[in-house]
Amino acid sequence: MLQYFRTNLKYRIIAIFLAIGIWFFVFEEKNPTRESVVNVPLEARGLEQGLVIASKPASVNVRFQGRKPIVDGVTTRDIKAYVKMTTAHVGDNTLPVYIDLPQGVKLVGVEPTYVDVKVDSITSVQLPVVIKITGTPAHGFKLGKPQLSPDQIMVLGPRNVLEDIEKAYVDVRLSGAKEDYIKSLPVKLEDRLGSQIYHEWVKTRPEAVEVFMPVIGDNPTRTVPVTYELKGKPAKGYEVKNVDIYPKVVEISSQSQELLQKVNYIPIEISVAGSKESLEMEVPLELPEGLTTTGKQNIKAFITIEPKG
Repeated sequence: MLQYFRTNLKYRIIAIFLAIGIWFFVFEEKNPTRESVVNVPLEARGLEQGLVIASKPASVNVRFQGRKPIVDGVTTRDIKAYVKMTTAHVGDNTLPVYIDLPQGVKLVGVEPTYVDVKVDSITSVQLPVVIKITGTPAHGFKLGKPQLSPDQIMVLGPRNVLEDIEKAYVDVRLSGAKEDYIKSLPVKLEDRLGSQIYHEWVKTRPEAVEVFMPVIGDNPTRTVPVTYELKGKPAKGYEVKNVDIYPKVVEISSQSQELLQKVNYIPIEISVAGSKESLEMEVPLELPEGLTTTGKQNIKAFITIEPKG
């Protein structure tokens, strides 16, 4: 038996290696190795209490490799890039980037391998909140004195960022408002150049304030009916069966209370001269001098005209 295995031993060994090589070749053909590069957010871990990140790179590029099916399934959520802040101090720090990869892939490289991270101590500043108003109330209305609760906030963050804050504000957007404006709005920060400040380590306390802005009538108002007068006559053999207008009342305003009280209705004229068919039209309101309307500027008129029966 031993003599049997010794016969052509060299060829048997070669055959075994060839079989192994063929197996690896087939495996590689079906499962080739692949490289990929992804941009991964850079985290800061282990920062001491009382310190904040003033500046750091937002992300790094991670190159990794593995079998194609595995690599194709890896996303940026599966890879963690971070710097260890346990030994960091206030000021500039140059720190290595660490990478956590999912199973089945290995790290090829990271760019950059070292990053500059600026650390600052947490500080705070108290700021008044101002209001930025966009738009205007409806015609005939004006804004009263606004109220904020609270009207001052605390801002916490890196000293160098807080020193650049010009103001804290809320955005109030009005568009034809006729009622009091009441909303809880987030507080925003603006730098000296007029740009909004976005910084992950800057926080406002509270994050939102209650805004109350009274919207009041600019002038005295009064609601009066709209009356109509038909001008002309329909074509021969036809008559007006019905007239309907919308709106039937309008709200008028004036700086003069005396003038306002003298107006008991607003007349409009509707021409039906020579008509053989029903009419639908818009008739503009013609107000006496010194009066304005807070609502519709035109009156819709629907006139039914039929042959005389």
